[in-house]
Amino acid sequence: MTDALKAYISSVLTEGRLDRHATQISRLIMRWFKDQVNVHLGENGYECIDKETGEVFECDVGESYMKTFEYDLGGTLLSVVITHIVTNNKNITSSGSSHRPNQNSKWYNSSSLPSISINVGIPLHLHKALSLSTIHENVIDIVKHELEHIFDDALWKEKHRHPFDIPTLSDAEERPRREGDVRDYFLHPSEIQGWVAGIYKRAKFEKKPFIKLAKEQLIKTLPIEERHHFDEILNAWITYAKKRFPKAKL
Repeated sequence: MTDALKAYISSVLTEGRLDRHATQISRLIMRWFKDQVNVHLGENGYECIDKETGEVFECDVGESYMKTFEYDLGGTLLSVVITHIVTNNKNITSSGSSHRPNQNSKWYNSSSLPSISINVGIPLHLHKALSLSTIHENVIDIVKHELEHIFDDALWKEKHRHPFDIPTLSDAEERPRREGDVRDYFLHPSEIQGWVAGIYKRAKFEKKPFIKLAKEQLIKTLPIEERHHFDEILNAWITYAKKRFPKAKL
């Protein structure tokens, strides 16, 4: 067996393993969403009924519900933190983050687990007719994106400025962006890998073209003042997708 063939087989096995983990973790998250709370419109507004305890409480914008569970990646435990946030947005939103314990840090604890955090913002008005499939669509690509980071050794070893140091929309007021921050984030090799893998996973789940979803994602995520980078970022994503998924119809 040639080295090239060995490398190809290894990449296929890794791809399949990551894909399977993303599917299973997403299903666990969706099971929690399904079983967590029942929201309905009562006499005094929206009310939440905790299905485990039967407790009824007022459900309003800003309320959040969190669940943490451990998932076996095959010998390594992964901590998964899922947060359901009630928002006043028009549409469902989702975001994520990942963390791997740094053994060289003075704060390192051998019991610390690698982790991913998934945040799903659901508008209050959508709770009365909640579509689990819509939530699933928003969850599955974020899970795959963050798993890519967990398995990306280069990301955690790199010496230059970490891509997560780039301010997000939520903390921009506290930490103003520098010129080129947003472009550098979306074109960082690890972020190209994460975004493309996540969007491709969602494209398969929804049975929609990857390029269509990639354009929609960039329109939704890229700040208006940064839209002049749209084509450059999209082309970089497509180029990577063609290399990573050569047999796929994008």
